[in-house]
Amino acid sequence: QWQQHGPGASGAAILSSVDDMLAQLPRLDPLVEPVVGWFQTERLRMGPAPAQVTLDRTIELFEQLRWIAAVYFQPAALEGLTHRANELAQICVPHLREFEFSQVSSHFQELIIVLQDLGRHTTKVGDSDWSSVLNGLQQSLEKRDLIELADTLQFDMPAWLDSI
Repeated sequence: QWQQHGPGASGAAILSSVDDMLAQLPRLDPLVEPVVGWFQTERLRMGPAPAQVTLDRTIELFEQLRWIAAVYFQPAALEGLTHRANELAQICVPHLREFEFSQVSSHFQELIIVLQDLGRHTTKVGDSDWSSVLNGLQQSLEKRDLIELADTLQFDMPAWLDSI
């Protein structure tokens, strides 16, 4: 029914593409075959339901898949992560100082992901922990205080990364 009518058609196409990609994962890495099998079985168990119920259950399954996939995740090498974090911070700072966040939003998002990966290697950073650092960056962004964010990336970030 989703494939025949309106906006649901694009959602069905996306889910179909995801199904195709998931089916290919075990060929790339046989270790993930049990997880893919579990996910596909859970999707089949959903059965017919109203669109909203199906959507909610699909979102719930993808959230469970994310948590399970985290077990299989192997963080990058610590040295490469610290180098990339420094590089991304340097890219972001000048644009943040000019209030051009849109110019570096993808770099900033990658920086957050790199910092989260660093948190998998060590919880402490300087006198703080990664969750506090990430919360501070998020608060600056929520306040739209791009100067504070730039200062943190320019002056605090190098010291934090050197302390690892």
